[in-house]
Amino acid sequence: MSASKPQESGKVRIEPSLNNNEEEFVARRRNSVQQSLTKLQIECIEDEVPNIALLGSGGGERAMVGLLGSLVQLQKADLLDCVLYLSGVSGSTWCMASLYQEPDWSTKLEAVKDKIIQRLSGPGVSWGDSLAKLKKYYYGKDFFSLTDIWAVMVVTTFVKEIDEHTLTEQWNQQSKDPLPIYTVIDKQGKQLNEGGLCVCLKERPES
Repeated sequence: MSASKPQESGKVRIEPSLNNNEEEFVARRRNSVQQSLTKLQIECIEDEVPNIALLGSGGGERAMVGLLGSLVQLQKADLLDCVLYLSGVSGSTWCMASLYQEPDWSTKLEAVKDKIIQRLSGPGVSWGDSLAKLKKYYYGKDFFSLTDIWAVMVVTTFVKEIDEHTLTEQWNQQSKDPLPIYTVIDKQGKQLNEGGLCVCLKERPES
């Protein structure tokens, strides 16, 4: 199936170097990481601050809740501020999307965690809202597929919401948290018989 009202696809930047926004972020974040390591009695000069990434697994709601719990424990151990990148695939990205709705979520993680758990324990998305979102996808996307049906009709039953936030919005709100990297499938490449490239989207306007 193809959308009857196609829109211009987003462009993915593929280059061997960081863009300016990410370079600026990494410089700021490394300073925070260095301070956090010093508190843990781990001394290192600025040029030797390690690039620490936390990777979340797939696994649906289990992965979502598991990553959330892991982040809470890392914060209690004063390790969360040592993380430069936060990455995930499938279920763990559901957790990431929920977290990054909140500006500077890592500074108020306990409250954000309670909000997420309360939502997961509450009522689900109505069929009417799900069908309305599905219709919006069908008429507004270049490539409409079973992946979109899965996202709207299945994933929303787990996360209990329809998230309308964009990567650019989250980037503009974020300053004190690890830089998120979402793992996705390039459906356009798959449609064009180019193999369906697996792409990592860093949260920045150019992605």
